[in-house]
Amino acid sequence: MSARTILVALATCLLGAGAARAETVLLGNEAAGIFEISTESRLDVAGLSGELIFRVGKPGELRFLATAPEGGKAAEEIPVSLLRDGSVLELRPGPGNAERAVRLEAALPPGMWLKLAVRGGEASISGLKDGVDVVAHDAALDVSVVEGGASVEVHGGKVELRGMADDVALRGDGFTARIDAVAGAATIGARGGTVEASGVAGTLDVDLDGTDFRLRDSVGPLRLSASGGRVEVAGLRNGARMHLGGTPLVIAESDGRYDVDTDADVEFRDMSASLHFDSYGGSLRGAGNDGVLEIKTSNSEVALERISGETRIAGDGLRVEAATMGGAVVVYAAGSTLAIDGAAGPVEIENDYGDVTVAGAAKGVSIKSRDGTVVVSGLNGAARIDADGPEVRVGWASVAGSDDSEIRNASGDVWVSIGGNGGCRIEASAKYGRIESSLEGVAVSGDGNHASGRIRRANAPTIRIESEGNVVLASGAAAAQDEEN
Repeated sequence: MSARTILVALATCLLGAGAARAETVLLGNEAAGIFEISTESRLDVAGLSGELIFRVGKPGELRFLATAPEGGKAAEEIPVSLLRDGSVLELRPGPGNAERAVRLEAALPPGMWLKLAVRGGEASISGLKDGVDVVAHDAALDVSVVEGGASVEVHGGKVELRGMADDVALRGDGFTARIDAVAGAATIGARGGTVEASGVAGTLDVDLDGTDFRLRDSVGPLRLSASGGRVEVAGLRNGARMHLGGTPLVIAESDGRYDVDTDADVEFRDMSASLHFDSYGGSLRGAGNDGVLEIKTSNSEVALERISGETRIAGDGLRVEAATMGGAVVVYAAGSTLAIDGAAGPVEIENDYGDVTVAGAAKGVSIKSRDGTVVVSGLNGAARIDADGPEVRVGWASVAGSDDSEIRNASGDVWVSIGGNGGCRIEASAKYGRIESSLEGVAVSGDGNHASGRIRRANAPTIRIESEGNVVLASGAAAAQDEEN
């Protein structure tokens, strides 16, 4: 009688007894077998290592073959134990083979899910119609095209999860993992190691400690908590909420809303998103975002360019450089150095104990400054500047529109230059200093403390200037020469 016939006969004999009492029953110790399935719904495999291969088989039967790992037609067959415990079938090492490596091939019927515990070696699972539950230690694990969910715990080694039709859960430490094409959600918990994920259609819940994590081309949203390691995200469609401690972050080519709490460096590029960063100490660099950008930070360097939506920045101890800003720019800061170069929308700035530089503001500026220098050049639109510092310089590329401007400096001097072909009215006073003017149509009083007049006979808009120190009024070319000197 063959091994396969023995197993089928034993199974038939023991079905009735197994239904009466749930206890483990040895069905045989054979290298090959076919087991006809009735009520069994799970296969447990433990204690076997080497090369383990699991695939989907025919309905109504479990097939297996165990040989020496070298394979080939003449490979030695190695008996394994098949047991039954209620609705669970078990494969274990055969008598005397507990320490021996084995090549096991098993075909599971549709509707049977697999529970696998493995140490070392390789394990491959493909095409199963139900879920898998795996615990692997220092093994190479490959799970692909499984229609049910997958729960995988890995300690060391490496794992690949591909083409999964349902949710995936991966946890463990010290492993290298790649996840690709998951139709459901993904839950990842890792300590150390590296995780790469792509093509995840559902929500991602990720908890990392000292792990390098890379996510690409997924739907999300992503919920991420990380300490140490590094995070890179590209092509994420539904945004993320991230809590990062000592974890540098790079985000690119992604959509949705992003809320990030961090104390490490952040870089973003080519986004179409609503970005909200709350950080301390790390630098923040961004190039390209079609959406809102909000930054709350301290003791940080902020470098931005090509932001088409509104940008809001708040913090202290900052060094901000922003260029080619397409929307409004609002900055509330202290002890900071602020430089804006090119703003299509209005610019609003408040800064104490630091310098402010704005160039190329197309829709005017509003600046409050204490104990710092203010320089505005290439301005189009109105200027409202309330300063208490050593110097304020404002240069108009062109004066247009009907909105009046007011420039006050409670401590130092004011320089104003008017360029272009537009006209305006000038009213200036220097409380303790003197006024110098080379503007045609603007006259200085005999005491040198007041000046007024119309440029190109215009009555509006009006530029009002008040200074505790000196006031210099000049044409665009003259003011530029003074600034160069």
